Amino acid sequence: MKTSETLSNWLKEIKKKGLDPKVKGLYFGLFESENGYTIYLTGAYSIDSFEWMLNEDYVADPKYLNLKSSKKWNVILGDIKNKLIKLLKEDLFDSENIEKICIGFDDGDIHFIK
Repeated sequence: MKTSETLSNWLKEIKKKGLDPKVKGLYFGLFESENGYTIYLTGAYSIDSFEWMLNEDYVADPKYLNLKSSKKWNVILGDIKNKLIKLLKEDLFDSENIEKICIGFDDGDIHFIK
């Protein structure tokens, strides 16, 4: 299965279980794992602080998605970011309350999508 299909299915499963309406910011975190990379989704109720993405007021269910890949980290980051932009344009979360969305590796820079 392609990464975009896997990512889309994961987000649809999260949506089916419901996104907490109090969430104002979503953080898609990435880290290297045994067979490639893992992405996870958390949310924050307040985005007033500079480091709001560290708050885990909301944790997606399922939280993690394993992505099998041998690509370099910067390529994976770019690929996932572009796929998320496309998928989020489909408004998978009915995201009228979502003010900020970002992605990044746990030990790296944060990239804002919204």
